[in-house]
Amino acid sequence: FFLNDTATTEIYTRSIVGSVRCVQETDSIAWSKVPGDYTLAVAGVKLIKFFKAIEGGEGRRGTGMGQVTNFESVTCSTSGKFYAGDSTGKIILFSGNTQSKFVQAHSGAIHALAFGEGKLLSGGHDGKLNIFDEDLNLQRTLNFNAPIKAVDILNTQLAVGLKNGDIQLVSEGNQKIVMKGHNDGEIWGLDVMGEDIVTTGDDNKIMVWNVASHQNKGEYVINEKAGPKIKYGASSITHSPDNQCSRAVSFCSTLNHLAVATNSGEIQIRSATSPDKILAVFNDATRWIERIVYSPNGKFLAVGTHDDKILVYQTSPDGNYSLKGNMRKSSSYIMALDWTDDCSYLRSNSGAYEYLFWNLGTMKQDANGGTTTKDMHWASQSDKLGWYVSGIYPPGAKGTDINSVDRSESEKYVATGDDWGLINIFRYPCRDKAKCFSLRGHSEHVVRVKFGFNDNYLFSICLLYTSPSPRDLSTSRMPSSA
Repeated sequence: FFLNDTATTEIYTRSIVGSVRCVQETDSIAWSKVPGDYTLAVAGVKLIKFFKAIEGGEGRRGTGMGQVTNFESVTCSTSGKFYAGDSTGKIILFSGNTQSKFVQAHSGAIHALAFGEGKLLSGGHDGKLNIFDEDLNLQRTLNFNAPIKAVDILNTQLAVGLKNGDIQLVSEGNQKIVMKGHNDGEIWGLDVMGEDIVTTGDDNKIMVWNVASHQNKGEYVINEKAGPKIKYGASSITHSPDNQCSRAVSFCSTLNHLAVATNSGEIQIRSATSPDKILAVFNDATRWIERIVYSPNGKFLAVGTHDDKILVYQTSPDGNYSLKGNMRKSSSYIMALDWTDDCSYLRSNSGAYEYLFWNLGTMKQDANGGTTTKDMHWASQSDKLGWYVSGIYPPGAKGTDINSVDRSESEKYVATGDDWGLINIFRYPCRDKAKCFSLRGHSEHVVRVKFGFNDNYLFSICLLYTSPSPRDLSTSRMPSSA
């Protein structure tokens, strides 16, 4: 780890005033809260060490406890006492760099420690928040419905972050959820749904968000019962099985239906008014689904699968769709799908970066589709290839660097989400050497972007972020030239 000088505007190598190499994995660090004391505690896997930051860019190592246990959290009191929480539920109090006392505070790992207002807060995997005085005398315990991952205190108000994605504020004993989110694996599913947006992820959650209030409106379970692991499932860090993970969702305003595709290949048709109500389930895909989209007239549902085929369903108001057929000329998985306005053609991109056209009348690929559809209007632009978006790639970029494309409702702009955490907005059509207006706000791959609400908003989700990020475009400086 590195010690950075906050007095300088430089934030990289020139601001580094010291560095220390720890062989073990580091999980938590904490500075002394005593003015003028530059002691730094470092805790991790079989590691607790104390360092003194000194001039000259070096650090002095303390003895600590050596390789005794796995520490997951560390903090310091205003009097200079250090506390470390370990994986077995113990809080250890240090005097200098020597253990002076410990208490068995939790029945599992202590993920979070914080000190403030004369109190020590500890949050554990057991869902308990314990409040101690400075000498580790227990004063109070609060219970939560999920493991605690972060805690803080300001005056008499506590902030608690939970593993299930919730952030709660506790004041005078009252617990209030102020934010919800996804919490496990990756988040890919995104669509606009009336006055709301809907997201799906690898955490067995379908979440509906109200745009006006920026608040979660509802949370629904993808599958109550866990299914088997799929042999060729999606790569993810989630703990949920494939049938409880979703990376594609589509809303149909004509039918008021919500189509949710899982990583096991299952397709669920739900009521958009009551997303917990499943109208029908289809299992015609054998691998995970990356793209699902209703036709403009609501009569068809197209599904792009990772078994290299496109499924097309004929819809019905009661949710009992019928399979019109599947199209199999793609040599790799389907990652983008668009309909023509008259619903007679589809176009797709595959993992092999094929740009293919499909005739819905014959349910076959049209090798001359580029020519056949040149006078047709496309209802959307999710494809990353073709004349209309040839300028979205920066110099030296690979095809995989651009993860998502969406055209604005006015057709004046096209937005992309890339591997560098950027959302880029271009004039549409976007030809070679086009200029863009880039928005930064994610620290990971931006996997989905979506215009909505008469182009006043652009929504984005990041690979490992817990909730969608809305961008108000009404005051943004848009690109002035293509």
